[in-house]
Amino acid sequence: MCEAIATAVDANRHIMVQAGTGTGKSLGYLAAVLPAATEGRRVVISTATKALQRQLVTKDIPMVSGVAASLDMPVPDVAALKGWSNYACVYKLRAGEDDGGLFEVADAREPGSRMGKTVVKIRAWAEETDTGDRDDVPFTVSDKAWRYASISPRECPGDHCPLAAECFPRRARARALAADVVVTNHALLGVDAFSDSHLLGDVDIAVIDEAHDLIDRIRQAASAQLTPAEITSLAARLARGKVVGTDDLREGAKALREALTGAGEGLLTSMPEALGAALGELATTASTLMEDIPTGKDATATDRTNRSLLADLREAIEHIRRARMDDDALWVSMSKDEPHLNCAPIDVAPDLARTLLAETTTVFTSATLALGGSFKAVAAQIGLPLSGARYDCLDVGSPFPYASQGITYIAAHLERPGRSGLSDEAIDELLALAKSSGGGMLGLFSSHRALSQAAEAMGDLDFPVYVQGDDQLPTLVRAFTRETNSCLLGTLSLWQGVDVPGLTCRLVIIDRIPFPRPDDPLIQARSQAVEAMGGSSFQQVSLTHAALLLAQGAGRLIRSQDDRGMVAILDSRLAHARYRGYLRKSLPGLWPTEDAEIAHAALSRLAATLATDEG
Repeated sequence: MCEAIATAVDANRHIMVQAGTGTGKSLGYLAAVLPAATEGRRVVISTATKALQRQLVTKDIPMVSGVAASLDMPVPDVAALKGWSNYACVYKLRAGEDDGGLFEVADAREPGSRMGKTVVKIRAWAEETDTGDRDDVPFTVSDKAWRYASISPRECPGDHCPLAAECFPRRARARALAADVVVTNHALLGVDAFSDSHLLGDVDIAVIDEAHDLIDRIRQAASAQLTPAEITSLAARLARGKVVGTDDLREGAKALREALTGAGEGLLTSMPEALGAALGELATTASTLMEDIPTGKDATATDRTNRSLLADLREAIEHIRRARMDDDALWVSMSKDEPHLNCAPIDVAPDLARTLLAETTTVFTSATLALGGSFKAVAAQIGLPLSGARYDCLDVGSPFPYASQGITYIAAHLERPGRSGLSDEAIDELLALAKSSGGGMLGLFSSHRALSQAAEAMGDLDFPVYVQGDDQLPTLVRAFTRETNSCLLGTLSLWQGVDVPGLTCRLVIIDRIPFPRPDDPLIQARSQAVEAMGGSSFQQVSLTHAALLLAQGAGRLIRSQDDRGMVAILDSRLAHARYRGYLRKSLPGLWPTEDAEIAHAALSRLAATLATDEG
């Protein structure tokens, strides 16, 4: 892997590398690209998760750099860069919230309250830390408490802040621009690629780790959303800041709500006249309000923030008004009886080909890039064929002898899954497998209905059952990890990123092939675009989506050399459907069986072995 990446980088060729768990892929690409960073080629490493970003900065890069230093080789300067609100705001913590209601943190000002005590601790920590990074806080901080200590970029007074010289996010960006190697995330990479922000500076080499998640993160970064409730809240905030004319903004929010309700939930094939008119009026109102807010020397920090908030609203409106139905998906969704107007690019491949791939030598790596045994599907999604550039592909494989470590059991005897959750037959199979295993089960479900059915059915078992939604997900994962006989059940949040090595997780149950919902507006738009080009929406959208998630879910089982266990898939289509081969080739190479007796016997033996070891 290291040699292949180094060769590609030297030749300025893109490369896709599939490397399974345990291959040490981060060390492999670091050993290949860090030397280039010391020779004047700036490197950006992008991850999907903060956990991997932290691992790279605190463990992997120091390890590789330490080896280089011991060999008298040069070591690059490294910096991490995260989103603005990941850093504490010094101005806010030093009582800048009293500036005309700029920051709404009233219930955190009572130092005797639980929240107040946490904020006081954060304030003391912020005076000592060099980074202001939330991940560096040495005590537990809830999301709510952190909101009192941080701000979004749209709220920030920017250059006009009296403490701009001490601003943690500004310092982080300055360090990143000066560094040889920047470790960031896919969202910031997308913002940098598709805007004029130049957050990352000039980049010669990009390493995209967790590349299977790149497209979704990039699409999110290039999306826009409007809700009448948020616009009404903004109007109230502006009114508290003595901005004149906020009634017009409230009326605009009301008109938007009526237009969205009239349009109805789902994908829009054109811009409804009433919706277009409401958006136009809102844009005009936002511009008028901005003109009436003082600027220059007469402007307070509150004025500047209010102008920034209105500018963001206007930009979101214009983003949606510029939407082209051939290139963008526009849809109405409902959340807690509140309509949302959403806009997202249907296909980000052309933009990636035009920006990142045209300007930067790029390494894509993940444990799941070759779907159905081929890199073609993912390569097309990230724009490699469109770029016109040469690219290499390498499957490093896995260091684990999958076929001797585990079994893939496909419940071929079950009826084809319906749309109403788990069948009685599937629930019986689920319970039998859990009992044979004696717990140690991670249950991955494709819907909340199926999750609820499973949780109810497993309520009488003799071992703990943790269910997503009962507590914070990290808390549930920690509880599951500490025990060998518990079960953890969840939906899509658990399909990726859960790492529980050992026999604690010896059974992974997947209720069905995770095809996307056919009524998902973005999936509908993507499918229509593929069909319009003469392609197969099932193969190019639904099947690749399912293959990627299925591979990620099955990958939760074998996380180390000593792991043993079973992936059980309660969907007979994997045994009988014409597309079964494509999906099965996407799975880890565990020993396959469709025999229920063999599966249950194997789990029982594994449970007995565990009981003997613990005894």
